[in-house]
Amino acid sequence: MVRQHFFAKQTLLVFFVSVLLLALPVFVMAAETIVGGSNSEKIVGGSNSPTGSSLNSFTLENPLNVSSFCGLVQKLLDAGWQLGVPIAMLFLVYSGFKFVVARGNPTKLQDAKKNFAYVLLGIAIYFGAWTLGIVVKNTINAISPGTISKCE
Repeated sequence: MVRQHFFAKQTLLVFFVSVLLLALPVFVMAAETIVGGSNSEKIVGGSNSPTGSSLNSFTLENPLNVSSFCGLVQKLLDAGWQLGVPIAMLFLVYSGFKFVVARGNPTKLQDAKKNFAYVLLGIAIYFGAWTLGIVVKNTINAISPGTISKCE
């Protein structure tokens, strides 16, 4: 009974926190902010007309600072690299933890060895794919110089 009550409270807390985290950007984006100098003020997210008419204009700023599809792909690949390396390290640590927890139990040791092999295989595939992408990029640059280095 107590366990069900705790589970219900925990589920309710997770629900409210997730709703708050999903709804918070809506309230933040709805706020009107004035951007600009003295004569060139514009209201982002509100009316841009001096008379306050119903003409709404919104200004979207590019947070990635890219101007081409190639630049977007490059930014996404960089983000994948920055996320992939720490995740790979976490999986290596988890695999080592499985070895420690096994404490000589042959079945658990076999499971830890299999997990370690799969982690190393996954890391090898990840870095191999990254290396293959770099090789393709360098090959394209060698064939027609400056093609890919123009990504912004």
